[in-house]
Amino acid sequence: MKALFDRYVNARIGLNYHTAYHIDEATLTLAAETYFAAVGGKDGVTHYYPYSAVIHVMEKAGGVEVGGLFTHKHLWPLVVKVGHVVDVGPMV
Repeated sequence: MKALFDRYVNARIGLNYHTAYHIDEATLTLAAETYFAAVGGKDGVTHYYPYSAVIHVMEKAGGVEVGGLFTHKHLWPLVVKVGHVVDVGPMV
């Protein structure tokens, strides 16, 4: 997984960092041995994920098309879906 992510460090990717079902733009900033980091385009927060949290990765040179029905479509060369834990506690 690291070898794949290494190719996209400092690139904009699609990542479901905010919710499980919505892909947003993020900049991949780090591809370490066991985890990766990306800065969310909407919140500016650096999000860290272990590779074990990755559920699905899509890659296409011309861009993977995401969205459509009620939103504009976006293209990213790499789209990553990570698993989310349902948390019912207060947001901090």
